[in-house]
Amino acid sequence: MQNFDTTWLLVVGGTLLQTMVSVVFSVGLGVPLAHVWYTYEVPGRRFWPAIATLFFIMPSKLAALAVQTWYGTTGLTGIIVSHVLLNMPFVFFVTSVAYRTVDRTLVLAARDLGASSWQCYRDTIMPFLVPAIASSVVVIGVLCFSSQSIPTFFGYAVYHATPDIKLAQAYCEHDTFHTLLYALTRLSVVIPISMSRSARSVVYGRLSGARSTRKKITFASWRSLVWCIYALIASSVAWGPLLALCWRGIDGSVIDFWRRIVVGNEDPVLGIAVHHVISNSFYLAATSSLIALGVGWLVCLLFSRLRSATFCRWLSLSAAVPFVLGGTGCGILFAWLADVVTLSSFVLAVACHTLLNYPYVYRVLRARYDLFERAWTLSAQSLGATSLQALRTVELPFIGTAARRALCTVFGLSLTEIGTESVLGGKLGMTMPMAIRLYRQHGVHEGVMGLSLITLLLTLLGAYGILSSDE
Repeated sequence: MQNFDTTWLLVVGGTLLQTMVSVVFSVGLGVPLAHVWYTYEVPGRRFWPAIATLFFIMPSKLAALAVQTWYGTTGLTGIIVSHVLLNMPFVFFVTSVAYRTVDRTLVLAARDLGASSWQCYRDTIMPFLVPAIASSVVVIGVLCFSSQSIPTFFGYAVYHATPDIKLAQAYCEHDTFHTLLYALTRLSVVIPISMSRSARSVVYGRLSGARSTRKKITFASWRSLVWCIYALIASSVAWGPLLALCWRGIDGSVIDFWRRIVVGNEDPVLGIAVHHVISNSFYLAATSSLIALGVGWLVCLLFSRLRSATFCRWLSLSAAVPFVLGGTGCGILFAWLADVVTLSSFVLAVACHTLLNYPYVYRVLRARYDLFERAWTLSAQSLGATSLQALRTVELPFIGTAARRALCTVFGLSLTEIGTESVLGGKLGMTMPMAIRLYRQHGVHEGVMGLSLITLLLTLLGAYGILSSDE
């Protein structure tokens, strides 16, 4: 019992420690970078914030491999650095979008009344940013506490594991007591974090007042020079590991691995041809993303049409359940379903990924629906349009951009999903994250690198889709 108590305390304490440190560094780097983006005129103003979404849909194993290649870190340091690599761009993206809601006239008025630059920022700009920062802290706090792949990659001690890892291990070992213990431990932390702040998205906030007149970066000003150096450092934290991975990782063996994929020979480690693994992952991600988009839109449609506050509250709560359960919890749920109902591996995988991803669709579309005026639909109907025609010509075009953004996001998330693999394993069929794990277990460097870079290329397509749907 004493050994059990020590193990549980080390797991929970280590997870809370890495979560808090990861969140602090992610926010500490991301928020000032968003301030630089808001204050100064920087080339690529549309491209870079959108491409930042690559980091929160890219494979976590790839991020860990890039960090190890660039920094050479292991253990708790490697876990924290990898989480910062994935989450700092997310904080930057959300905060930079929140800056669009800042009313510049308030800042000008405060300066005219004698307020200093810091007082203007604290009293007029920061109140617009607090909801976005709080929302970011909630999201990345839950993700860091529920992390699986990164602690498994870097961890070599008990306190490097997370409750999700121990939950999956206990379930696979048919240890009911520890399964319930770590499930309750996870929920007792994740639920309070999730409910500590409203989950209302700020991605589509309204523009407010006059827009900011951005300054040009000039090396004659020490302040501009300091912010420029900081932006370069923060950017190197994000892009340095990926560039190093591509530079050092692509060698002759990786190129030969790609050639074998084109030829279509069976891989001795996987037991099937690699191109079948790639096509299975792509079809799985595409199918589950489209279904998740439909389910998320139907939930939003019900929410906007129903007038019962209690039912709407339960509807929003149901969309939060998969997010709270995480990949391991959903994997356990579908493992039980697979034992009760006979389903093909593809159908089981699609259903599992849909359950995991439709809450993201719901949140993005719900944020867009909050800006939709019902008077527009009523005006179309008063001109003779039916309800279906008003929906097709007014409502759907309005949410079209958000729908494309949500579809590309969940496509990337589905493509890199690894949490359910620890429970369902072979029941889902072979996917790219599972193949990368097998290659790493067998020490096949060219397989790990070659398939990881292919996964990165596909997630880049998802990030480009988000970029092309930017308003």
